[in-house]
Amino acid sequence: EYGSAGYISGISVQVNTNGILPGYCNKDIVENISYNEFGQTSSLILGNGITTSYSYDVKGRMVRLNSSGDVGGNTKVLQDAVYSFNPNNNITNISNTTTDFNTQYDYGYDGIGRLTNANGSYLGIAEGNLSRRFQQSFDYAKNGNLTAKRIHDPGNGNITDEWSYQYTNHQVTNIDSSRTGADTLTLQYDANGNLTRQRDNVKDLTKRISVDSQDRITQIQDGNNAILGSYWYDESGFRIRRSALEEKNNVFTNVEILYPSKFYGLEFIESENVITSVNNVYLNGVRIAAMNEAGALAYYLTDQVDSVSHVLDDEGNTLSQIQYQPYGETFVQRGDLNFSPKYNSQELDRESGFYFYNARYYDPGIARFTSADTIIDGEFDTQGWNRFSYVKGNPIGAKDPSGHEANAGIGIMMNSQCRGNAGCNSAGLNAVSEGAKKAVVGTAAVAATAATGYAAAAEVGSATLPSAIYLSSRLGSSNITNSLLNRLPQSQGAVANSVNATKEATKYGKIVPTNDLATIKEKGLPKQGWPTIAKLDDLKKVNLNNPKEIVSTLYNKQLQADPKYLERFKGGGTLLELTIPKNTTIRASGITNKSPYGIPQYKVDGEIPYKNIDYPGKTK
Repeated sequence: EYGSAGYISGISVQVNTNGILPGYCNKDIVENISYNEFGQTSSLILGNGITTSYSYDVKGRMVRLNSSGDVGGNTKVLQDAVYSFNPNNNITNISNTTTDFNTQYDYGYDGIGRLTNANGSYLGIAEGNLSRRFQQSFDYAKNGNLTAKRIHDPGNGNITDEWSYQYTNHQVTNIDSSRTGADTLTLQYDANGNLTRQRDNVKDLTKRISVDSQDRITQIQDGNNAILGSYWYDESGFRIRRSALEEKNNVFTNVEILYPSKFYGLEFIESENVITSVNNVYLNGVRIAAMNEAGALAYYLTDQVDSVSHVLDDEGNTLSQIQYQPYGETFVQRGDLNFSPKYNSQELDRESGFYFYNARYYDPGIARFTSADTIIDGEFDTQGWNRFSYVKGNPIGAKDPSGHEANAGIGIMMNSQCRGNAGCNSAGLNAVSEGAKKAVVGTAAVAATAATGYAAAAEVGSATLPSAIYLSSRLGSSNITNSLLNRLPQSQGAVANSVNATKEATKYGKIVPTNDLATIKEKGLPKQGWPTIAKLDDLKKVNLNNPKEIVSTLYNKQLQADPKYLERFKGGGTLLELTIPKNTTIRASGITNKSPYGIPQYKVDGEIPYKNIDYPGKTK
């Protein structure tokens, strides 16, 4: 639902009355969203009655984040974080006072905004005043590489362990420990910079990592070559399947997870012979809720960098509570730990200890990505040239939703992105630029009606609810620091209503390598990955004899950088004219980089047989 200014004011889910999710035919996920006069979110009311309020200073920085509501007949404060900043807009203190616990975090930085020291304390009021503390400090090289990580005694500040990072060609190959000795960790890489082996000599643990030709992890093995996890992807790089050994009810069993889309998942637990499903709901690219096949809801509360701090049920009760150390290691965790989104709202693969960041994987233990970034983010400062470091050394004020680029957290300004600009907006959920305001056109209601224009909202999984409105934000490589509504990422974002091909008069097409026609004749365009198409009139503008123009028009930045795509079109391209089968769902799937034409892309839910494909020279 949208307000008069075109901003999202609420999110609800309407389910087909065919037995799916009984009792949840019309469920409000977000009851209301309010904004201040600057377009910043001032409050958000979830479907379980919990209200999150945002407060800002005169610079537009978020200085308070409060979530509270009626839980079991009593008013409960779930988070009440107060933020302090230094003159460079870096967070120096977060003081969080809640009904069940209190936390206090203090941070220090160097001259270019990299985190140099961190202190944290936790007091569990509901746990008999249980106390936890940590103290860490960090050193960096000029190129952004982390050179030292120290663990201090929080009581006296003395160093209890110091990790020294040793590098070869920008890749950390050895980590020495002052407590456990040299080569505590040893790491090996392939020629493309992908981590292929990690050895913990103290714990006597080895991880062997297999990658495919596109630098994606496909398998994790232990030192005895036993498979711990396997992973599959579609042609766009989206992970569609994960198979791993996990502990379920104190028994290790094989767990299979299928991802028909980012918004819908299926889990099969081998030992129990049970399949369960879940629908994920997103707001501005961040998962805010999940609903299982029985209609049970889980709501996620997040902090300034979208790390999940609480998981709540539909009554506001806490199912899980997590606090983090600066670079993503767990500080305190309580309750059910099986919920997927955690640090930065990313999914943790427990079999490897890596977080899946869409484009690549991140190891919070060493605060490094496991592979080199395919996009070099050096537009505003040289720290972006480092292809393995995490968010330019500022994990308190920045996040990386796609695995490609450091973006400012909620209500935070990144200095590197303000330099040379007349003004600098804060980021994420709480800021809106003129470009984002103009991008919201038409009307939309997630519950029942159609939507047009660019806006990040919620999608209910297409595999279960084919009639749902597809309003989503699958984060790509575009920068979202100036947008309330997480303006449509150029590579992967999806926004717009689904269209029934039976009633759709628009003609669609697809440009394919001419050399692929033999395969298409045999198999058509397969259903796997949802074939990407575009409007025929748009595609007719493309020079089919120019491989560079084809690739730069149809593919996102990540794929444009891959030389194999140019090689595929070396023999030219062929424009296919497609007849979409009746009752096939078509949904918007983003817009390619605006070079040279910026062609809107669409996805087809189903295969397109060869008989429905026409092109010059085809034998009738």
